[in-house]
Amino acid sequence: MPLEGRKGLGRILVQKGVITDFQLHHALAFQRLDGRPFGEVLVHLGLVTEDQIWRALAEQSGQPFDEVATMAAKARDLDEREAALRKREHELAERERRIAFIESALGLAPIERAEDRAN
Repeated sequence: MPLEGRKGLGRILVQKGVITDFQLHHALAFQRLDGRPFGEVLVHLGLVTEDQIWRALAEQSGQPFDEVATMAAKARDLDEREAALRKREHELAERERRIAFIESALGLAPIERAEDRAN
């Protein structure tokens, strides 16, 4: 569906009776301050569920809901993987800081690590 002829996500949710006009305007104001995507703002504010967002997005895009739901599941999986990787990166960085601190406290020369030798 062309962008100029497409109904906004908020308008679809109002027409379906999921949110009120007041809630729509409140969420839009919050989004301007917060900067997150509108659907995320609506979920964060507790106005809708993720499922309601995906159903409205399916209607907005003209795609069957099952296709949009599949994309949503893949997006959630990627988000979870990214969060796990970020957590692991943080753990490894913290481990490196502790090792450097211990080496410094003991007056040891830093251990040459495999990745340092490769460079």
